[in-house]
Amino acid sequence: MEHFGIFNAIKQFKNCEDIRPWLVIEPRGELWACFPISSHLYSDSGFHLSLNHPDFSMTGLTKDCYILDTHFFELAPSQFRRKRGCLTGELLREFKEYSGV
Repeated sequence: MEHFGIFNAIKQFKNCEDIRPWLVIEPRGELWACFPISSHLYSDSGFHLSLNHPDFSMTGLTKDCYILDTHFFELAPSQFRRKRGCLTGELLREFKEYSGV
């Protein structure tokens, strides 16, 4: 795993245990603190990843979505399936400013 990498992983979220993209933030012992990425904004808080952003292609995502940063979820390495991409450049700077991480 890597800081600000986007990985597909299996973790229950909103009563669903499908594979979904997660943004990896930092290690916490044997686990990794992550934020879920969703095409649906469940509250009024979430960082918009716009398909039209110049750095969007590096995320590995295929449509507009949101990083749901209300709280961290801890994932074990065994829950990760594959790397999709990462936040880089201006998009990473904007996310850090928005979220405070």
